[in-house]
Amino acid sequence: MNNNFSTSLLLTIFFYISPSLSTYKDCSLVFNCGKVIDVGFPFWGEDRPPSCGVPKLKLTCKDNVVEIELMQVKYRVLQVDPSKKTLKIARADYFDGICPDTRLKNTTLNPNLFEMGNGYVNLTLLYGCDSPLMVVPEHLRFECPVHGDGCVKLGEEMGLWGCKNSVVVPVRGDEGLLVGVSKMEEAIREGFEVKWKVDSGGCGGDCVESGGVCGYDLKLRRGICFCENGVSSSSSADVCRKDGGASVHQASGSAAKTGGSESKKKHLIIGLCVGGATLLGLCLGCFVFCIIQRNKEHVRPKLKSKDLASPPSTAPILIPSTFRSNTIPSYPYSRSGLENGSSYFGAQLFTYDELEEATHNFDPSKELGDGGYGAVYFGTLKDGRMVAAVDINRNRNDINLSNMAIDRIQKHSLGDLVDPDLGFERDYVVRSMITSVAELGFRCLQQTRDVRPSMDEVVQALREIGKEVVDIGNDM
Repeated sequence: MNNNFSTSLLLTIFFYISPSLSTYKDCSLVFNCGKVIDVGFPFWGEDRPPSCGVPKLKLTCKDNVVEIELMQVKYRVLQVDPSKKTLKIARADYFDGICPDTRLKNTTLNPNLFEMGNGYVNLTLLYGCDSPLMVVPEHLRFECPVHGDGCVKLGEEMGLWGCKNSVVVPVRGDEGLLVGVSKMEEAIREGFEVKWKVDSGGCGGDCVESGGVCGYDLKLRRGICFCENGVSSSSSADVCRKDGGASVHQASGSAAKTGGSESKKKHLIIGLCVGGATLLGLCLGCFVFCIIQRNKEHVRPKLKSKDLASPPSTAPILIPSTFRSNTIPSYPYSRSGLENGSSYFGAQLFTYDELEEATHNFDPSKELGDGGYGAVYFGTLKDGRMVAAVDINRNRNDINLSNMAIDRIQKHSLGDLVDPDLGFERDYVVRSMITSVAELGFRCLQQTRDVRPSMDEVVQALREIGKEVVDIGNDM
């Protein structure tokens, strides 16, 4: 018990201290790739973790080429100017010509995140133009075996003019664009400039000048200043000391004269706060630990007195009752399989004799039908509880995996069930969508018909989830 408690204490202290320090070191690194160098906040990628920039501003590097994905369209990053907060980008799929081998997509930017630079016009690329009514100069036509031969028009055309598809790409306004297709392809490769609109929050100029580094707070959706000593500030008035001390801001000459004493006071206050918070956390941990141990000691004699054997893989067990609603009462477990080396992840367990008696020796008249794991029987226990028992014909591991999934959903631990590559932990939009869909699925699996939503309600809920995800993505 003492060793476990000591280990828990060390882990608590480690995870309490290390994240801010690690974030400071990671965000001190800059993004370098090819001709794009020294890129910091609000961008992240490669050596810079997600906490160092805005979620939608991830940079990737391959063969000295920098790319960024915006609204499901990939762009080459040609230049980054932090002083002007501008980004020069070009469509990656059109970099080698105006007949891409990928699906056609319009150039759409999030207005909450970017605004277009001055001096650019829209170039409309029309594809599949086989209408005889289409009158376009020959030098503005092009061949495209993938999407159909087309033509180029200056400006954002309204309608397809007898063509099948159209794509709008911003280019630098120039009278020479109308010379021919090759000139327009060159203009597309030169790219266009956008200005990013990111709430810098506490990451103003004072942060970097005082030795801090800029990061991004996913909850507040704004910039934040990380200091070397692990103290971060969310206000531009708070900055880090260059000597790695606490977050300090001296606003006047008189404050500078008393800087030494003020610094000591701030160190003392911060030390007391951190120490007090740590002590409080340890006390709470000890309290919870003692309660758990006392409950274990109280329950163990009762479990041993029952002396229930673990049900074999071919014996009927109760269908996991972790899907509970307000109309379905919650009962304590009959036993725990953990002591015998089995894990049932929250499902109620009963002996074979209990279920045999409840179902009248599995009377065929009690059979409800065939479930995913075998025949399902209806029964009533001695205490009046109604149960559905399954004559298992599936592997025990399948049952345990199902129970584990149910248990994780109920405990809001969806991250344990989701592929890490989907970005559940780092992408707020993905996390919100998966959580909403899981909650909807949980409602659909309820045993009580009145609690389960109808298919019309499910479809409507999915539409609302999709709309909510789009709204969240636009706001970020």
